[in-house]
Amino acid sequence: MPFPPAISHPGSQPLDAFSDGNPDSKLLQKQRKKLKEDWERVAEAVPNIPFETYVHCWLLVNTRTLYFEMPNLKPLPHRDDRIVMCPFVDLFNHNDTGYGPTGYIVVSDKAYDAGDEVYVSYGKHTNDFLLVEYGFVLDNNRWDATPIDHCLMPHLLGTPVERQLQQAGYLGNYSLSSDGVCYRTQVATRAQFLSADLWLEFIAGRNLNEIGAEQNAEALITSQVLEPYLREAESALKWLDNPSAALTKFPYGPCQVLIRRWKQIEALLRQTTSGLVADKDGQTADSHKSRPTERY
Repeated sequence: MPFPPAISHPGSQPLDAFSDGNPDSKLLQKQRKKLKEDWERVAEAVPNIPFETYVHCWLLVNTRTLYFEMPNLKPLPHRDDRIVMCPFVDLFNHNDTGYGPTGYIVVSDKAYDAGDEVYVSYGKHTNDFLLVEYGFVLDNNRWDATPIDHCLMPHLLGTPVERQLQQAGYLGNYSLSSDGVCYRTQVATRAQFLSADLWLEFIAGRNLNEIGAEQNAEALITSQVLEPYLREAESALKWLDNPSAALTKFPYGPCQVLIRRWKQIEALLRQTTSGLVADKDGQTADSHKSRPTERY
């Protein structure tokens, strides 16, 4: 099923009430695990509640509660026990700004005209998180990112680099945002071709400007992450754009939201690829004016 990698494992069954697999690794699995545990406790106490009715009520509460720790009180052991229902505030839709650390106070920061929608922020969330928790994505989200572990990890696991990254604390948790690949990804790609000493210098903040090393890293990011992920996005969009296939599995509304999300990921991948090509062209021009760079 064509869910983005942050949401579900490839090959999972998204329409099942509960799924197998590792429940702690993907957003959708975590959500299903939480729903299943809550349902089992409620069904034991009140066995005559239909499952569909419970799911409807569970979703109403889950999409309207706010996380908040009461001051001067010892936090409860489970994060989900530190949520509140806040009347009126739950009427607002989400935007990527507007959340404060001292509590939930709705104060206008600009003038509004009649008919304008007023937003609050649910927190610094990616569009994948918003899709699973609330069923929507933002067109412009400053906090958006997509994980790329499913592309990069197969090139690391079972190699000497895996242990090297594990010992240094850089194995896994790789992501791509509008700023490019994360620093952890830069570390992981350079571990594949730099000597151990030079790699440690990179982590320490030195050895950052060598054109040869930069181009090697960008080549690996392109071949190991951007190109296969782009093929995945194109394949998912092709499947979702086929009514005979997609609409037999998804209602029209959710299908359109998935298409929007995959198009965002596709655009991010193309933007990153274009940026690397531009950087490479600039570095090539600069290299003609500098001494040859040592190869690693």
